[in-house]
Amino acid sequence: MKTSHLAQECHRAYRPDIDGLRAIAVLAVIGYHAFPGVVKGGFVGVDVFFVISGFLISSFILNGIRAETFSFADFYARRIRRIFPALILVLCATLGFGWLALSPMEYVELGKLTLASTVFMSNFALWGASGYFDIAAEFKPLLHLWSLGIEEQFYIALPVFLVLFCKRTARLAAAIVVLILLSFVVNVLLMRRDPVATFFLPFSRFWELLFGALLACQKLNSIGLDEAGGRPNFSAGLGVRDFSWRRDVISAVGLVFILSPMLLLKKGITYPGWWTLFPTVGTLMHIWAGSNAWLNRKISAHPLLVFVGLISYPLYLWHWPMISYIKILDFDWSVNAIRSLKACAVLVSGAAAWLTYQFLEKPIRRATNRRYVLPLCMAMGVIFALALAVTLAKGFPDRFGEIENQVEKIANAAATGYGENYRNGSCLLRPNQSYRDFSPDCFAKESPDGTTGGVLLWGDSEAAHFYPGIKSYLQASNVGFTQLTNNDCPAILDYTNAEYPLCASSNKFIMDWTKQHKPRVVILAGYWFHYAGFEGIERTVLALKSAGIEKVVIVGPVPEFRVYQPKLVIRAIQGVSIPERLRTPFYETLTTIDHTLRSIAERAGGVYVSPLSLLCDGDRCIVAVDGKVEGLMAWDMSHLTPFGSKFIVDRLFAGYLGQ
Repeated sequence: MKTSHLAQECHRAYRPDIDGLRAIAVLAVIGYHAFPGVVKGGFVGVDVFFVISGFLISSFILNGIRAETFSFADFYARRIRRIFPALILVLCATLGFGWLALSPMEYVELGKLTLASTVFMSNFALWGASGYFDIAAEFKPLLHLWSLGIEEQFYIALPVFLVLFCKRTARLAAAIVVLILLSFVVNVLLMRRDPVATFFLPFSRFWELLFGALLACQKLNSIGLDEAGGRPNFSAGLGVRDFSWRRDVISAVGLVFILSPMLLLKKGITYPGWWTLFPTVGTLMHIWAGSNAWLNRKISAHPLLVFVGLISYPLYLWHWPMISYIKILDFDWSVNAIRSLKACAVLVSGAAAWLTYQFLEKPIRRATNRRYVLPLCMAMGVIFALALAVTLAKGFPDRFGEIENQVEKIANAAATGYGENYRNGSCLLRPNQSYRDFSPDCFAKESPDGTTGGVLLWGDSEAAHFYPGIKSYLQASNVGFTQLTNNDCPAILDYTNAEYPLCASSNKFIMDWTKQHKPRVVILAGYWFHYAGFEGIERTVLALKSAGIEKVVIVGPVPEFRVYQPKLVIRAIQGVSIPERLRTPFYETLTTIDHTLRSIAERAGGVYVSPLSLLCDGDRCIVAVDGKVEGLMAWDMSHLTPFGSKFIVDRLFAGYLGQ
């Protein structure tokens, strides 16, 4: 058979079951984003996308190379026609709606991420901006474009790689296997040191796309022939040459590997890491079994799934900005109202995806020439320019009144200054830091007998936010002050968290240091609202009392809101007045935590202080003292500004700090 004939058949070998697999992947991702409590592991749908994409694009390139019809210019022109139309529309809509919905600071962040998205570098931008105090994921309408960035970065190098190695299939397969192993090792090793980098960087994710490339390479070597002899049979199993039960078993096991983590994985597992093998290997097996496998024919190739698969790309693009803006615009809606709105957002994104596919994508993708390429590139350039203008203009603050901008300015100063205010990275450890990274400045000076006799602040970031207040109170005294805090790591001796594996060793070090240096007062504070098993704090208090600590002070939860407090203040401003108190929807939960911690302190011989008692009158809690801009209490949902820290420390537990 002539190679050109083979390539033509490759192009025609449409696999509806692969579109059905795409549908499963995109529905899992949407389910996770809209209803994370139900589809707990739906995020693995992205890994399924990676394998499918690697398989299809590599197949196209390999077939073109073998047929001697491959052109780099044509390849990238096809990528532009495939990726740009829907992306331009979504970026334009997201940026436009942001003008109406976002504060200047939020709009600047959207502008930066839009800039990165236009050049397919959003994964690097998100990694660079990541951190414990980074804007929460649900407040980033373009967060989901990190995966598109990884794909397009992969396709910059892939054609060159395949051209160099394609002449000998065995050599190509061996090269792909080596790259898969290298990338997977990076994934596993980097996961231990920096989970965020592992998630966003291409080098730790390329192995998933390379799985698809390896399958495409194997396909080219194992094309079956139909009974007429001489026409390639692409619907036959790849490497499974008969119609026996083995193909059905491979397909079924693959589908189980895909669906199981979607339903069983929970928040807190280390991902990507080893777990990623399940959806990637499962996708590989399901495709490898061929379109004649029973599940592929009956389930994956079902017309409804195929339809969703065909619109999966614009559906993926549209769904997250809509869900994100629901979170951003949260006006203290009830849980049921939010769920209903998210369900509506999913339906609307489906309609938008079909319209985008039908009237924008299809006409452009079917074009056989490059006449759309230049206009698409120019349109993307316009989006780039608009995003740059938003960034340089600092979010166009003139959209708001003077007092709203003052609130925004103070909140922004507190948010960007948390490193200094909380001593992040030195006395407030980051997730990848161990107790050895505590700076010498974190520790009080020792007396000749090796003790400090001062104050120890122990806990997570919501202990660290009391540092400005304690420092201010003690600055005129000779009382020693030690801050040993650790992001997302409460002062619970046996606390473990897969995302923060160094937490337990840090807490052990702090306890050992406390026993040796015997500070007079130990203050235990934390983001109690975040932890399910915070009752373990009683063991910490008992251990401290047994070590001879004079005063052990447990600080209860501060008011928690569902939206950034400054944003709620801006929304509630009428004329020139700022509300002093706003209602928190979590008051009942916070009160339960408050009562539980008070009981623990009394039972274990500690002292309890309650910020809720100070700040809240019923479910209405202080967000701006005396209704003044300078009195802003927190810069996000709960983390205190320096003013808020001093306000609570001076009025609530300063008496325990000593002169």
